[in-house]
Amino acid sequence: MEVLFEWLSVPAGEYEMLFHRMLSVLMLASSVLTFFSTLFVTAPYGRYAPEKKEDKKPFALGPLIPARVAWVIMESPAPIGCLIWWLLRDPHADTNWMNWTLFVLFEIHYIHRAFIFPLRMRAGSPMPLNIMFMAWFFCLLNGYLQGRAIAHFNVYDTNEIYSLHTIIGVPLFFWGLFVNIQSDSILLNLRKPGEVKKYRIPTGGMFKYVSAANYFGEIVEWTGFALAAWSLPSTAFALFTFSNIGPRGLSNHADLKRRFKGSYPPERAALIPFIW
Repeated sequence: MEVLFEWLSVPAGEYEMLFHRMLSVLMLASSVLTFFSTLFVTAPYGRYAPEKKEDKKPFALGPLIPARVAWVIMESPAPIGCLIWWLLRDPHADTNWMNWTLFVLFEIHYIHRAFIFPLRMRAGSPMPLNIMFMAWFFCLLNGYLQGRAIAHFNVYDTNEIYSLHTIIGVPLFFWGLFVNIQSDSILLNLRKPGEVKKYRIPTGGMFKYVSAANYFGEIVEWTGFALAAWSLPSTAFALFTFSNIGPRGLSNHADLKRRFKGSYPPERAALIPFIW
């Protein structure tokens, strides 16, 4: 046990901090497994979801949950959990602009993702219960990791808000947020009311450069957040985000090229402009 405390730079006797660090390390490690597994197996939701109970797909288990309901249930533990921990914050977090900034950034993304985005959705494809539950569990865990770090474990210098990593990270987060929301809007407007599984080539915004502009925006968001926070849990979250949705972006790119064949823009990358 003493070796773990020393290896993870945790003061002796701080058992919750040790648990928190170990969860962060576990998320880092699982991001590698997630990346390689999702390269070969695409989670059956969205365009890959079964349309009805009889349409069996690999890893699609349990009843199908309406898309809007599934999104609210699976995403809401992150902002609610982070808010609870923030309400129980330590005095040092209450008086430090850095902690306040990170809390607001996290809540901005997840309030939109959990409560606003589902209201904007058209009639999306239903989601298998097991996929919804796995996402719910991750958001519950991540709400604890980020919320507890921001409200308790991350102790910043009073001038940290002016540091280079913060000055780069915060604008990067907001640019990624803008790209993510703009790209979601473009995708939502591709379908007319009542249309399900009707695909068109998205154009505008970052779709000029990549097929998965919405995923690119979210990856940029959490990279900016990790830079600003400069902590183990935020870095683990950023890497896990890339590992989880990066390969899905590749799958979407391949799916669009297959559907539209010669008419799909050949210069458009999958996820990272001009690179990948």
